[in-house]
Amino acid sequence: MGSEAGVLTTSKAGDRLTFSTVDMEATANEAADFVIDTTTAYPLVVPSRTRQLSTTKGRRG
Repeated sequence: MGSEAGVLTTSKAGDRLTFSTVDMEATANEAADFVIDTTTAYPLVVPSRTRQLSTTKGRRG
């Protein structure tokens, strides 16, 4: 049975964050589509939709 990884994607141009999954293999493969560098950690900040909505509550346009 295979494994899956979740992938969050955006761009330098500021495109919306998208989520997808990819199938993973636990084998070495020189023709890999992408490499996951587990030696570097990046902070992840994803504002919650509830919080965004609560900051505009009561305001009218």
